[in-house]
Amino acid sequence: MPSLRPPSLPRRGARARALHALPALALLSVLLPLAAGAATPNVHAIVGARIVTAPGKTIERGTIVMRDGVIVAVGANVTVPADARVWPGDSLTVYPGLIDAFVMPGEQPPAAGPPGRPQPARETPRGAAHELSAVRPETRVVESLPLAKDQLDGLRAAGFTVAQVAPRRGIVRGKSAVIGLGDGAPNQNVLTADLAQVVALEPERQGYPGSLMGAIAVIRQAFLDARWYRDARQAYAKAPQGKPRPETNESWEALEPVAAGTQPALFVADEMLEVLRAARIAKEAQVRALIVGSGDEYKRVKEIAADGVPLIVPVAFPDPPDVSDQCVG
Repeated sequence: MPSLRPPSLPRRGARARALHALPALALLSVLLPLAAGAATPNVHAIVGARIVTAPGKTIERGTIVMRDGVIVAVGANVTVPADARVWPGDSLTVYPGLIDAFVMPGEQPPAAGPPGRPQPARETPRGAAHELSAVRPETRVVESLPLAKDQLDGLRAAGFTVAQVAPRRGIVRGKSAVIGLGDGAPNQNVLTADLAQVVALEPERQGYPGSLMGAIAVIRQAFLDARWYRDARQAYAKAPQGKPRPETNESWEALEPVAAGTQPALFVADEMLEVLRAARIAKEAQVRALIVGSGDEYKRVKEIAADGVPLIVPVAFPDPPDVSDQCVG
């Protein structure tokens, strides 16, 4: 679903690949108070609007009926239910909303401290099990919604009605969430609370690992530990007699769905070589993978396509090189 990326969004802020599990037609760019419990009745009808149901398919004057936030009828000859609140749509064009497949919340500025004193290192969250602050698979972005108003407004202005929001910091970052971008409380707009485990091929700015090689080693070890933890728990559950109970580990427990193949790992890559590395890591660890690219994947398109890993790419591709500036020898 192509669209223009709002200039105010971060570089990774707009991704054009639709999440196949979400029905596109159910996501309309219409500003109606449809938040759950916002008002009664919970039946709405947009009447007389120009409706774009798919590329090249348009109903010049039709009706849309929504009940409890779900579209139940679309067409030129739809009967308006007696209990519906009617919205005149004579001046409206209604179209399926776009899905932004990868959004990170805006970077929070560091707290200002006394002048001349160094700022303390980022604290390890309470209750976290892993010794590295860069490994936090137990983090759930759904617990830290919503997006900032300017970011939310930018997405809505560009026609996005749903977004997958991912944690911003760390290497094994935690679980993304799919949310609607409408009005209302954040918990009312959550569509999928824990969609994917986000993993970034990105060294830490301070501390270990400070190199790409170190970040890759941390990711590989995390998957190995999660698989071992899953196997140890299953073995104990089958025959607990005479065996010590495996210690509970919050981090490895959060990675169990990835190790079991029930939750994908969403790799964040900064360039095409990292896309290839991420695909190799996923294959080695036997995990389902999605990869967020940066737009330069065309440089290795045959190799990347051969890996067969779904790719999320930015809407705003890099500008092609200007061949007129090249010297001719």
